[in-house]
Amino acid sequence: MEKFLNIVSAIGAVVAQFVSVIIEGARRSLDMILSKILLFLAFVALLSGIITYTGLGTLLGNSLVPLANSLWGLLLIGFILSIPVISPIAGPGAAVAQILSVLIGTEIGAGNIPPTYALPALYAIDVQVGCDFMPASMSMMDTPSDYAEAYLPAIYFSRWFTGPLAVVIGWLFSLGMY
Repeated sequence: MEKFLNIVSAIGAVVAQFVSVIIEGARRSLDMILSKILLFLAFVALLSGIITYTGLGTLLGNSLVPLANSLWGLLLIGFILSIPVISPIAGPGAAVAQILSVLIGTEIGAGNIPPTYALPALYAIDVQVGCDFMPASMSMMDTPSDYAEAYLPAIYFSRWFTGPLAVVIGWLFSLGMY
């Protein structure tokens, strides 16, 4: 009987330790969500609301759509949206990308833009992806400010150079697709 009680006691200790680890992990996750992620989501919602309310996204979208009917125009869209000052602003809520994708998709459907430009257009309007989240992710990781000062410009400038390159690669892969 004593051997059985020892086994039950050992199993109980393992289960208690397992539950303790799970509860601590849940506590840390909830703390991070409340202290960092919800604040970032509120910031993105605010910025997205400002872009939508002021009409900046629509203005930018309507001014860039005429460029979408040529490779050079798509390269210019990719270059403009990946400018290090514009990309973190154009990214939140994907407001600009949503407007551009709807407008370009409508033009492709209407036959005003060849379907061959669908894939490069996708890369052109999404060059800013991730640039809005970089500062938030660094703050969640409690990154020292000197790292952030070096890291953020490096990411933004790399997107500025690789964004138009992605458009060209998308164009090459779309050749002969339609």
